[in-house]
Amino acid sequence: MCEIEKLLSFKFNHENLLYTGSGTSALYLIFSYLKKQGKSKIAIPSLVCPQVSCAAFKAGCELVFIDVSLCSYTLDYESCIALYTKYSYDVLVLVHLYGHFCDERIWKFCLENDIFIIEDCAQTYKIDFRAHASILSFGHTKFLENNSWGGVIFVYSKEILQDLYIMNEHLEFKDFKIFFEEYRQKYYALDSKDLHYFSKLKSLLLDYTLVFKAQNYGNLKTKLNNLEMICKNRREKMQIYQENLVHRDIIHPKLSHNCISWRYTFRYLGDREKLLERLRLLRIDCSSWYIPSHRIFQSKTLKNAEILSHQLINLWLDEKISKKEIFKNVDIIMQNL
Repeated sequence: MCEIEKLLSFKFNHENLLYTGSGTSALYLIFSYLKKQGKSKIAIPSLVCPQVSCAAFKAGCELVFIDVSLCSYTLDYESCIALYTKYSYDVLVLVHLYGHFCDERIWKFCLENDIFIIEDCAQTYKIDFRAHASILSFGHTKFLENNSWGGVIFVYSKEILQDLYIMNEHLEFKDFKIFFEEYRQKYYALDSKDLHYFSKLKSLLLDYTLVFKAQNYGNLKTKLNNLEMICKNRREKMQIYQENLVHRDIIHPKLSHNCISWRYTFRYLGDREKLLERLRLLRIDCSSWYIPSHRIFQSKTLKNAEILSHQLINLWLDEKISKKEIFKNVDIIMQNL
């Protein structure tokens, strides 16, 4: 183990891990390993960062998309069962989207049916030892955002870890931050009204899905040592939004007690695009992620994911925004509803 892997092992109480160039690179490695083991049918929630799907495609896997819950925005339990009955997927990517933990019944279902669980913890602060593999990301605005990016994969088996180490050694070093700015410019230049928007978006995403080895770990050591304080501050900021954004057109997510949001994400039943436009003019940083992955990669219909994709608003919780600024932003939002 290198120095940063030793610290990660101590912080997350897990000895089988590999530090990688990014969370996407970690996903690519485990997808590639599973494909070699004959486990190539991957189930993914439709509402998720599209890089998850891109990593699976790059590894040569087959994807099936699962609908999500209107309450938590994470995987819908009934949809997981229905899709397994239809497709018998080998692997489930259990994504804690926006920092919201998944339905406990899904864990039980997967373990009872010998489904390999990849826990995507990119947007949260902890891992679950029931997972066969857990991924953390240290990229842009994450809990442990690092100026050199990076990611880590934890696995339950030393044998799997040995294979991942070998595969990782064959990856190149890349400075993803250069490519990221280039990608952002091309992404925002796309016209969502273009008839070929989704095919162009798919091509762009796959072109800029880079997998690479880590060159260094930047300021990650400092961030890891401050993780408890980072979580405390995020929880307090999250509670400001929860307690003060009260309106008939706002529906807050239903979360388990130990959730800490990555972005504070809620449903807005009014004209979302009009509200976002007003808020941005008032210099409030907000977003509406994500476009459902099934729209990008499969052209099918998943009802809840599509409802949420037209309602969700994301507000920031990271170190760049203070509690004082959040109170001010909440006042502005309430005045513009």
